[in-house]
Amino acid sequence: EMCIRDSSLAAKSGFRTGDLLQSVNAIKIKTIQQLKDYVSTKNKGTQKHSFTVIRNQSPVKITINQPLALIIN
Repeated sequence: EMCIRDSSLAAKSGFRTGDLLQSVNAIKIKTIQQLKDYVSTKNKGTQKHSFTVIRNQSPVKITINQPLALIIN
């Protein structure tokens, strides 16, 4: 479950506290370590990134055009 600060870039990108991350760019993410590993390998400048989260028991797609490290820290 994500904890998102209201004024953060993640919040401005559409993430909400309580979102459950399912995937990034169609790569399933099951653990925080998997997410950290993915961010460290894919953090090469600004790219389009697609996230799928579960919010209120429904899948929600969020697309960003920012380096992953700015969104996930």
